[in-house]
Amino acid sequence: MFPEITREDVFRLETRRLWLRWPFAADVVAAAVPGDAALPEADAADRYRSDEVAKTERLRQENAEGSALHLMLTGRGSDRRPFGAIALSPIRERIENCGLLLQVSLAEDRRGSGLMTEAVQAVADAAFMLTETPLIAASSRVLDPGFRRVLEKCGFAYCGTGLDTTAAGGSLAASERFRLDRKAWTSLKTWRIPGVVRHRDGGQAGSPADSTMCPA
Repeated sequence: MFPEITREDVFRLETRRLWLRWPFAADVVAAAVPGDAALPEADAADRYRSDEVAKTERLRQENAEGSALHLMLTGRGSDRRPFGAIALSPIRERIENCGLLLQVSLAEDRRGSGLMTEAVQAVADAAFMLTETPLIAASSRVLDPGFRRVLEKCGFAYCGTGLDTTAAGGSLAASERFRLDRKAWTSLKTWRIPGVVRHRDGGQAGSPADSTMCPA
């Protein structure tokens, strides 16, 4: 699905304000988690971190295999700690490739800044440039109008409603379905192509996107 250029952990996308790069085990930081009644709080936290590290390794493996693309959102300044994530994974119907599914998360204190719009644009550009996918699909929970606005700004068209499993799992939530096909993406003439970087010395193929990208 994804080409060789995305399968090395030095790959990243650059936009005006963001670096989108592979996840690393170092991204897993100590977090407050509910303690298990049968375990000391420290043991519960260690178990949580262990689960997160295992998840990170699974995402890295999918990147290396080219079966998906998982990227962390970080700033281009001195603080490179991630504050969001974005992923593309294949949508398959029987054995036919029917496109890519887009999923995005962003820290609460970064919302409303246009960063999610910037990230979605960059990943959509990369998907259509680097793969043969006919379309990108995404879902927005009915209770999350902000993500709907992001998708609409990036050219995604509404195509119906449905029920999706929540991030926590085990329950369903009403969602609105959107899609961006290759023809619609091609017509978005104001978009700039994101910089694609894969060299440890900072060399890059292409030029970083600038402020002429779609505003937030």
